[in-house]
Amino acid sequence: MTRGRGGLRNLGTIIGGSAWRIALAGLAAAALVYLRVLERGEPINPRTEALIALFGVAGALAALLLMLFAALFLRRVGRPTRLLWGLVLAAPVFLIALYAGFAVFHSAAELEGLITDPGDPHHLRHLIHRLTFVAAGYVAVFAPAYLWPWPLPLIALILGLTLLRRHRRENRT
Repeated sequence: MTRGRGGLRNLGTIIGGSAWRIALAGLAAAALVYLRVLERGEPINPRTEALIALFGVAGALAALLLMLFAALFLRRVGRPTRLLWGLVLAAPVFLIALYAGFAVFHSAAELEGLITDPGDPHHLRHLIHRLTFVAAGYVAVFAPAYLWPWPLPLIALILGLTLLRRHRRENRT
């Protein structure tokens, strides 16, 4: 291994060796939201199953984004600093990943309409509207009921803990 090269060179190795942590973070986020759904007394139907899956995907995406951040910017720091950065960034990164999930899944019909008829400005306007305002509205309206008071801090802790272990390729060059 050549010393002094970092960044995206070994990114596939770093993320590939951490795939189990990404999957575990997604499963933990989905499980915590599932427990919150049960605590609220909601029936388990296709809507809540899709919502639980969306939170799981957001947890996995947030873990991936945090690991990318650590691979790029936290290569030469110790475990306490990695944990601190992980805990500080975990909740905002999770909410951004949740926003991205709502934006992609909610605008699928408009995206299909844009692909079938690319010249129609109606589909493009609706797609932009759904990717921005509607997705942000869903996160602002639905997320607090499922993430507060206890799932979001636990998800942030789990995501912060994913940064503790450094991959052997991520040494202190």
